[in-house]
Amino acid sequence: MTITPMIGGGGYLDDWSGHVSNTYSLGIGLEFAATENVSLEAEGGFGKYHTSYLFYTPMGRRIFSHEFNRFDIGANAKIYLMRSTIQPFIGAGLMGLYYSDMDHGPYSPLHRYSDWVGAGQLLAGMNVQVAHEVAVGLRGSWLLPLFNRPGT
Repeated sequence: MTITPMIGGGGYLDDWSGHVSNTYSLGIGLEFAATENVSLEAEGGFGKYHTSYLFYTPMGRRIFSHEFNRFDIGANAKIYLMRSTIQPFIGAGLMGLYYSDMDHGPYSPLHRYSDWVGAGQLLAGMNVQVAHEVAVGLRGSWLLPLFNRPGT
């Protein structure tokens, strides 16, 4: 079993890309080797996000800004393409994303909700072994909401 602490950032695509920024993300992964090149990973995380955009009221244009949290839990299968000092990998999995204190965007910025979203995740990365049983790495992932998409 491998324990992987994670720190990073994230962003949104499409309609939300210009309005949502990630303040920080923290997480932890537990990886179990199934074979020499295949592993299963359970992960959990937390992210703090910031939204801002213009919206219109009877009193004119206003800038709306607030923060929301996202809690993640999921599982991935990873395939290591090489097992040496450099260890590139690809993988896929399913995630549960809990949005806490999210808003409905510029059409209803004061209406908040908290809800679960089911997502698929594609990931790729690389670990570099720096000592026996110690590696540092970089990973990127793309989440695609599949179930209970946000009501924006």
